[in-house]
This record gives sequence, C-alpha cells and structure tokens, in this order.
Amino acid sequence: MDTQPLITAIIPFFNEELFLNEAIESVVNQTYTNWELILADDGSDPHVSEIAKGWATRQPHRIFYMDHEHHANKGVCVTRNAAIAKARGEYIALLDADDYWHPGKIEFQVQKVWEYPKADMIVGASNYWRSWNTGNVEDDIVVKVAGLEKETFFKPGELTPVIYPMTEAAAPCPSSFLIRKQFCIDIGGFENDFRGDYQLYEDQAFLSKVYLHGHVLISPLCFENYRQRKGSCVDVVSASGKYHEVRKYFLKWFARYLTQHRISNPGIQKSLQTALMRYKKPLWYKIRFELPRKLENLFK
Repeated sequence: MDTQPLITAIIPFFNEELFLNEAIESVVNQTYTNWELILADDGSDPHVSEIAKGWATRQPHRIFYMDHEHHANKGVCVTRNAAIAKARGEYIALLDADDYWHPGKIEFQVQKVWEYPKADMIVGASNYWRSWNTGNVEDDIVVKVAGLEKETFFKPGELTPVIYPMTEAAAPCPSSFLIRKQFCIDIGGFENDFRGDYQLYEDQAFLSKVYLHGHVLISPLCFENYRQRKGSCVDVVSASGKYHEVRKYFLKWFARYLTQHRISNPGIQKSLQTALMRYKKPLWYKIRFELPRKLENLFK
C-alpha cells in the first residue's frame, strides 16, 4: 500500500563519495518512520551516482533517485527546488550530503509541528563537527541559532533584524531545516542565481525570505552534525578572500527583494543599511578559521 509520507527528506549531492552513505544512513536510522527520501543528483560522477541508485533499488518504496536532464550540474538551489517539486510530504527536511542527522531529529521536529501548527519552519542548533576527523569530541562546538537558550517562536519579520546576516547572531544550518512544502513553494523556493562563489549565501537568501514571510520556531536543542572540512563551499570561498564580495552580492540582492516586494519595515531597513556600511566576520567564520589558529598558538 502506498502511504502518503508526512516528511520528505532531500539530500542534494555532487560528488560527495566519502560522506553520502553516512548521510543516507542517518535518514534511514530515524526513529520517526513516516518519511520518504529523495536523493537529488546534481551531475555527479557515475560511480557516485551509483551509490544513490543502489539505495533507491534496495528501498524503492521510500528512497528515490533523481537527476537533471542530461545529468547536468545546475547548482544546489536548482537541485533542491527540483526535488521539492517532486516531494509528496507535507514537510521538507533538508540534509546536506556531508552532514549527519541524530536518530531523533525528525521525531522531535514532528512533535513540534503538532505543538506549533502555525510554524512554517522549525530549526535547531548545530554541532560544528570536527571530531569526525580528529576523533576528539572536545573539538566539536554546538552553535545555537541566534544564541537562544530556550525555545522561541517568531512571527514574520521579527527575526530579520536580529540574526545573521544582518547581525552576528548565528543562523540555522540547512541540515536542521524542517519547512512546510507549500510555504516553501509560495516564497519561491531557493534562489537559483546563487551559484559558484555566491552559493556561499544560497541558504541566507532562502532564509531571508522565510524570516520575512513565515512563522519560525527555533529550538536550542541539537539534532544534526555540521561537518567541518576542507574543500567545502564555505572553506573554499573564505580561504580565497572572497567572503566580503559574496556578502555584498547578497546584501544588494536583499535590498532589491525588499523593493520588489514593497517591504518597508523600518527595523529591517535600518539593519540592512547598517550591514551595507560595515563588515563583520560571522560566528561560523570565527569558529572555522580563527579559533583553530588561536588554539594552535596556545600550545606552541
């Protein structure tokens, strides 16, 4: 019998051979079971595509493989949007192909769906995960969204002026997102123009629309591991010194978005102008690049 899933998990991937199996296993091992999984291939090498196809063959009733026409590479935004269009679930749960969900992640968020029926998005803290490589759990850092220590519910427009990228308060990682599918479609999904170096801000463009138009529940609890590694988009762009350029691209996009949608909230406009006039390194940048250097210097 074909049961309608409540949750559609989506893993977009491009040549994540080392981590893809582990990400998929973290979905399969969820304590909540009414889900389907879409493995969205963004033009990976054949042997990586075969990993995903193998999972879909073994569990064809709930795991599905898809790719673009001619196996094209179109970027993570286009790939996520294509998968969202195919999703049968009422809610979308995103997982990056190099990240990992704790077993109770979806069960906890589904519980919050019933407690907060108006919530369009539910997010939680993220474990900045270094121990996968170092073997020392003390290298991990749990970062709470906006620094919040207790569960907090935000109405449309309330989050924008108080969270990154308008302030230094940490934003949620994509692998913590649970979002209502129809709401995601209504706000236009992910912004397809955020490709190449600009992909660094693809999640912030999407989240900016969520904050403006949606109700968001933030939990201080952590149910996902955000893998810290060399070669990621964050690592490559930041190491190249292009972070400031990419941030400016985003801020100009956001200013146009506010104009196009006739959003004139004074608090939001003020926070945008402040952000345009100054440059501050966000929390994730400090954790990724500055903290390791400081620790190294301590032990020299």
